[in-house]
Amino acid sequence: MHQQLFQRVDTLHSSIQETLLLIQRLASLQPDDIDDDSQEPLPDTYRADLAEEIQDSLKQHEGELELVQQDVGDVTNVHPRKPGHHNLTQREQDREQTNAELLAKSSKLGEDFKMYVPTPHHDPIQ
Repeated sequence: MHQQLFQRVDTLHSSIQETLLLIQRLASLQPDDIDDDSQEPLPDTYRADLAEEIQDSLKQHEGELELVQQDVGDVTNVHPRKPGHHNLTQREQDREQTNAELLAKSSKLGEDFKMYVPTPHHDPIQ
């Protein structure tokens, strides 16, 4: 289960990075930009279409982030204990370490998402 959650966090991170590239692309668009493939001027709707794609992606990322963080919380709170407890077996210590790493990774992803992506409750630092 931990491995699947690590993979979901990594996949979501990659998806967010791709969306950030689209945001940068939108921010850098100029009226005279041309399509890389056709070498024709970009259609008038390009900017609006790209903005809509970004908005849809951000909504999906936010929903997936909430689900991932909930799943991480569920998995890591199954047997909550303090790391380094003297009565833990090696297997329990390994699980505690994995839980801590998974929590840290998903928390960092959530913080990064809020920092780089404007949400109704948070404006990114410019």
